[in-house]
Amino acid sequence: MKWGLITDTHDKSALVRKAIACFEKLGCEHVFHCGDFNNDRIAELFTDRRFKFHYVTDHSSHDRRMHNFRADVLDDHIDANGVFAFHDTYPCERPDRVYKVRMIDEAIASGGYDFVLYGHLHYFNFKLPSPGSETIAINSGGLYHKDLSTFCVLDVANGLLDVYYLVEKSFVPILRFDLVRRFDAMQFLNDAGVRLFAEALMRLRWNQSDRMEHTFSINSSDWFCKNYKILFDRVGLKDQPDFFA
Repeated sequence: MKWGLITDTHDKSALVRKAIACFEKLGCEHVFHCGDFNNDRIAELFTDRRFKFHYVTDHSSHDRRMHNFRADVLDDHIDANGVFAFHDTYPCERPDRVYKVRMIDEAIASGGYDFVLYGHLHYFNFKLPSPGSETIAINSGGLYHKDLSTFCVLDVANGLLDVYYLVEKSFVPILRFDLVRRFDAMQFLNDAGVRLFAEALMRLRWNQSDRMEHTFSINSSDWFCKNYKILFDRVGLKDQPDFFA
C-alpha cells in the first residue's frame, strides 16, 4: 500500500510528468497533491492514471487561475487512515493567513488524524509520532527550487517514507525514514544525492529563514526541520549556529 506525496509543482510540467511516472512505476494506489499547481493543465496531468488522485489548492495566489480543480481542505479516511491535507503553512501578518497556519497545528494536536499533509514551504519536512502527538505530518517539498525538488513515497503498510530528489534530470530515492524510529536512524539511499540535498537545504535555511517553521512548536524535537544537524553531521557539513536554539 503506497501513497505518492507531492506539492508546489508550480507549472513545472516536465518534472510533474517524471514524478507521475515514478508513482505509477512504484505502484502507488493514491497520490496526494498539496497545492500550488498554478493552473488546471497541471492538475489534469494527474487524472486518468493508475492511482486515485487527491488534492487541495492554495487560497490566495497561484491557484486562483484554476477553475476545474478547487478544494480548500481534504479531510477523509483512506485505507483506514485518517488524512487531513491543507496548503498554507508559514506565518504571515495577515489575520486570515495566521488562522490558516493554525489549521495545521490544530489538526496535528487534535489526535484525530494518522497523517497531516501540507505544502507551501518548498522544502521537505515531516514530524515523527510522539507520546504527546501520534499524528505524522509530512511536507513532501515541491518542485519550485531546482536544487531542492522533491516528492515522497509513503509505504503505509510498512511505515516507511522515501524522499525522491532531482539529481541532474532524474528523480532518485535519497533518504528513507522509518516512521516509528528517530531521525538518526534515517537511511541514505544515494550518498551523492543526499549531500547535494543537504547543501541545498543549508543554503535555503539561511537565505530564506522566513520560510522556516517557527510556527510549529508542538514537540519541536519531533520535526525534521529542527534536527538538520543530524543530517549535516552525517554528510560532513559544518553547520552554522542554529537559529532554532
